[in-house]
Amino acid sequence: MSFRLPPPRLSKSRVQSGAQCFLKLWYECYQRDLATPVPESLQHIFDQGTKVGEVAQGRYPGGLLIDAGYREPDRALEQTVAALARKETPSFYEPAFKYKNVLVRVDVLQRASK
Repeated sequence: MSFRLPPPRLSKSRVQSGAQCFLKLWYECYQRDLATPVPESLQHIFDQGTKVGEVAQGRYPGGLLIDAGYREPDRALEQTVAALARKETPSFYEPAFKYKNVLVRVDVLQRASK
């Protein structure tokens, strides 16, 4: 009997990890407990990304935050589908989309005006 692991979801962070070291990427996808901790310099980059999201929310007021955490992609996808059904909401913060096992979360998605 052969054992196959499910394909991991792709993210910007994982693309960067794979460019640095294939083994690092493998650990992040399949052996998180053995992966090296996030260095302080990389954590600083993540923190800057959070600030960008906060600025984007100020620029597009009245939106709805998809509050599922980074490690809750299925919940984020469900929340996004439900949020998009609310036609009165002008914008969405941190919505999630998936296509061919590639998960994307954007800072802001603004509904097109009619």
